[in-house]
Amino acid sequence: MPCVYYTREEDRAILVNEVKVLRAELDKVTNLLCSLCSTLLEKFPDSQGLVDIRDNKELKSWWKTHQKLDKARMACLAQKKKAALAKLSDEEKKLLGLT
Repeated sequence: MPCVYYTREEDRAILVNEVKVLRAELDKVTNLLCSLCSTLLEKFPDSQGLVDIRDNKELKSWWKTHQKLDKARMACLAQKKKAALAKLSDEEKKLLGLT
Protein backbone atom coordinates (compact mmCIF):
# COMPACT_ATOMS: atom_id res chain seq x y z
CA MET A 1 0.00 0.00 0.00
CA PRO A 2 1.51 3.39 -0.96
CA CYS A 3 2.14 5.76 1.89
CA VAL A 4 0.83 9.32 1.64
CA TYR A 5 0.84 12.36 3.84
CA TYR A 6 -2.59 13.19 5.18
CA THR A 7 -3.48 16.69 6.29
CA ARG A 8 -6.32 17.94 8.37
CA GLU A 9 -8.89 20.08 6.57
CA GLU A 10 -7.75 23.24 8.37
CA ASP A 11 -4.14 22.51 7.34
CA ARG A 12 -5.27 22.06 3.76
CA ALA A 13 -7.04 25.45 3.81
CA ILE A 14 -3.89 27.14 5.11
CA LEU A 15 -1.77 25.47 2.45
CA VAL A 16 -4.21 26.45 -0.32
CA ASN A 17 -4.08 30.06 0.87
CA GLU A 18 -0.27 30.02 0.98
CA VAL A 19 -0.14 28.63 -2.56
CA LYS A 20 -2.43 31.44 -3.74
CA VAL A 21 -0.21 34.07 -2.13
CA LEU A 22 2.97 32.54 -3.57
CA ARG A 23 1.37 32.22 -7.02
CA ALA A 24 0.39 35.90 -6.98
CA GLU A 25 3.95 36.88 -6.03
CA LEU A 26 5.44 34.60 -8.70
CA ASP A 27 3.10 36.09 -11.32
CA LYS A 28 4.18 39.59 -10.27
CA VAL A 29 7.89 38.75 -10.53
CA THR A 30 7.36 36.96 -13.85
CA ASN A 31 5.58 40.03 -15.21
CA LEU A 32 8.46 42.24 -14.09
CA LEU A 33 11.09 39.95 -15.63
CA CYS A 34 9.16 39.73 -18.89
CA SER A 35 8.84 43.51 -19.02
CA LEU A 36 12.54 43.95 -18.30
CA CYS A 37 13.63 41.45 -20.97
CA SER A 38 11.26 42.97 -23.55
CA THR A 39 12.46 46.50 -22.82
CA LEU A 40 16.15 45.60 -22.89
CA LEU A 41 15.85 43.76 -26.19
CA GLU A 42 13.73 46.50 -27.69
CA LYS A 43 15.90 49.44 -26.61
CA PHE A 44 19.26 47.72 -26.95
CA PRO A 45 18.98 45.11 -29.72
CA ASP A 46 22.77 44.86 -30.01
CA SER A 47 23.22 45.12 -26.20
CA GLN A 48 25.62 48.10 -26.58
CA GLY A 49 27.85 46.97 -23.74
CA LEU A 50 24.99 45.91 -21.50
CA VAL A 51 24.69 42.37 -20.20
CA ASP A 52 23.02 40.58 -23.08
CA ILE A 53 20.28 38.25 -21.84
CA ARG A 54 21.07 36.00 -24.78
CA ASP A 55 24.44 35.19 -23.15
CA ASN A 56 22.77 33.70 -20.06
CA LYS A 57 21.69 30.18 -21.03
CA GLU A 58 19.16 29.77 -18.24
CA LEU A 59 17.58 33.16 -18.86
CA LYS A 60 17.64 32.60 -22.61
CA SER A 61 15.83 29.28 -22.16
CA TRP A 62 13.26 30.84 -19.80
CA TRP A 63 12.70 33.77 -22.18
CA LYS A 64 12.18 31.53 -25.21
CA THR A 65 9.72 29.32 -23.32
CA HIS A 66 7.95 32.32 -21.80
CA GLN A 67 7.49 33.94 -25.21
CA LYS A 68 5.99 30.73 -26.65
CA LEU A 69 3.62 30.29 -23.71
CA ASP A 70 2.62 33.97 -23.79
CA LYS A 71 1.91 33.77 -27.52
CA ALA A 72 -0.25 30.67 -26.98
CA ARG A 73 -2.08 32.37 -24.09
CA MET A 74 -2.80 35.44 -26.20
CA ALA A 75 -4.07 33.28 -29.09
CA CYS A 76 -6.38 31.44 -26.67
CA LEU A 77 -7.71 34.74 -25.31
CA ALA A 78 -8.31 36.03 -28.84
CA GLN A 79 -10.19 32.85 -29.70
CA LYS A 80 -12.36 33.14 -26.57
CA LYS A 81 -13.07 36.80 -27.35
CA LYS A 82 -14.05 35.93 -30.91
CA ALA A 83 -16.37 33.18 -29.64
CA ALA A 84 -17.95 35.54 -27.10
CA LEU A 85 -18.48 38.25 -29.71
CA ALA A 86 -20.06 35.72 -32.07
CA LYS A 87 -22.79 35.15 -29.47
CA LEU A 88 -23.82 38.82 -29.56
CA SER A 89 -26.30 40.22 -32.04
CA ASP A 90 -25.37 43.21 -34.18
CA GLU A 91 -27.62 45.36 -31.98
CA GLU A 92 -25.88 44.17 -28.80
CA LYS A 93 -22.46 44.87 -30.33
CA LYS A 94 -23.64 48.36 -31.28
CA LEU A 95 -24.98 49.02 -27.77
CA LEU A 96 -21.64 47.98 -26.31
CA GLY A 97 -19.75 50.20 -28.75
CA LEU A 98 -18.05 47.28 -30.45
CA THR A 99 -18.97 48.28 -33.98
